[in-house]
Amino acid sequence: MHVFKALPRHFGIASILVLQIATVVAVITNCIFVIASTISSAVEAIGIDERGIGVIQSIGVIGSGGTGTQANNLVALAALPGVTHAAFGAVPLHAGNYVSLSSDDAAVGTVRVAVYRGAGDYQGVLGVELVEGKGIDEGMLPDATSDNPEWPAVISRSLRQALFADGRAVGRLMRAGTQRYRVVGVMRDVVSALPAQAKDRMTMLIAKRAADADIGGYYLVRTSPGQVGRALTSALAKLRELNSGHVQPFSRSFEELRAKQASKANALAYALACVVMVLCVITAIGIGALTAHWVRQRRVSIGIRRALGARSSDILAYFLIENASLASIGVGLGAVAAVGINRIGMARLDLGLISPSIVLASSVGVLLVSLACAFYPALRASRISPAAVMRSL
Repeated sequence: MHVFKALPRHFGIASILVLQIATVVAVITNCIFVIASTISSAVEAIGIDERGIGVIQSIGVIGSGGTGTQANNLVALAALPGVTHAAFGAVPLHAGNYVSLSSDDAAVGTVRVAVYRGAGDYQGVLGVELVEGKGIDEGMLPDATSDNPEWPAVISRSLRQALFADGRAVGRLMRAGTQRYRVVGVMRDVVSALPAQAKDRMTMLIAKRAADADIGGYYLVRTSPGQVGRALTSALAKLRELNSGHVQPFSRSFEELRAKQASKANALAYALACVVMVLCVITAIGIGALTAHWVRQRRVSIGIRRALGARSSDILAYFLIENASLASIGVGLGAVAAVGINRIGMARLDLGLISPSIVLASSVGVLLVSLACAFYPALRASRISPAAVMRSL
């Protein structure tokens, strides 16, 4: 039998089937990509030692007196039992500034960089891992009266590759407008957002002196193993004692912050998974209904072929091959559309590059669903009796 001979006479149904499969493949592929990215971000390493970090937000109330200073608060926190390091500054993944940074390498343009600035033992609290150079100590910081200060900075490995073509960064100069930074060390990538793309690995740590003034913000402590809960309670009590004019909206471990962020991300993943399941069910029903309609339209043709000697297995194979052919066209178009949608997402929504394995898996999955849904109508077609068809004419 010639499988493709009948297709021109049923162009409308064939087109609907192809477009349905193409649309489903494009949507499901990108949904699965977002789900996979979201789930992986929950366990992705962010470049700091997350265990044992506690975070307390302390902000002043306008008109309240009796506030302590940032410097005194850090000294008091570092002296608490179970606390090994104390700092004041930005919380990775939750706070940070962005600047456009350029280097002394004329061959490289500007790069958008996430800046994490902290006072006290900021690097000690974060537990970043240096791969080159050294960390920042207070003796490196410029004098407050300097007219053109040059701030020491520790940059991520990815930022080194982006700003310095020869791979040598320590001792080199960087600029953000009129602000100058001198690279003193290179650290393992600290990411600024999850799921992390290449741009999210462009990060820089800089230090500042603890201020002898009342400044609200985030206090961070690193604790001895297993002491984060107890140390956070003590730190919160100490900050309230020293800063009666402040309120502390929350105090949590960094792991709790990550878990809260992951729960929101997982909610999105579950919602998209439901969308994928609903689309699969709708697609299955649609393919089955279209194939059944197609069989009814060709009932006479099937009966004549059976009368001329076609076996049941021939009819079954005919419809399955026909479905597989049309589904393959739809899957191919859908895969191209999925990649196109992903490219648009990369340009406008900061999505990552979709994995070919995801495109392949979703394409094969939809193709198998199409064949499975076409099997029952094709089986019924193969059981049509030639005599029954002839009597109905």
